[in-house]
Amino acid sequence: MNIELPKTGHPVVDALVIMSAAIVISGTTGIYIYKAVSNKLSTLSEQVSTVGEKVHVVSKDVEVAKHQVKNDHGTNLRDDLDDMRDRLDLILAEQSRQGEKQREMSKAISDGMEEHSQLRTHIEGVRNEMRHERERVDNILLAHTGVLPVVRAAKRGG
Repeated sequence: MNIELPKTGHPVVDALVIMSAAIVISGTTGIYIYKAVSNKLSTLSEQVSTVGEKVHVVSKDVEVAKHQVKNDHGTNLRDDLDDMRDRLDLILAEQSRQGEKQREMSKAISDGMEEHSQLRTHIEGVRNEMRHERERVDNILLAHTGVLPVVRAAKRGG
């Protein structure tokens, strides 16, 4: 498509008309491009501002998370857990030893109670034998002398 500008016949006027048309076309195109770029820059600026706000919020969240997981004590959590497990193992071993001692003591007490019961039975048997022997001696004394010892006679007669 060829656009022809009217010619006035005067070369200077024709050149001025062509330059004026070029300036108008260039100016209009420049203004259009300026507005388009300005709108894009404005939109881009708003988007950058929104992204900046989001980055600021995320950076605050990261700072909070970083503070929460910061290891500011002298030992490592894994080392602390291993140490605690070792201590629990020691406690369980000691508890087992104490349980064994308790079973031994319980057996010793049971054995002592059984022995005590046997001794009581034995003592009761000895007492019965002594009572029987006393009665036999009393009967012998009574048969030979006709007299019982005073204490025994009081018990028999009373």
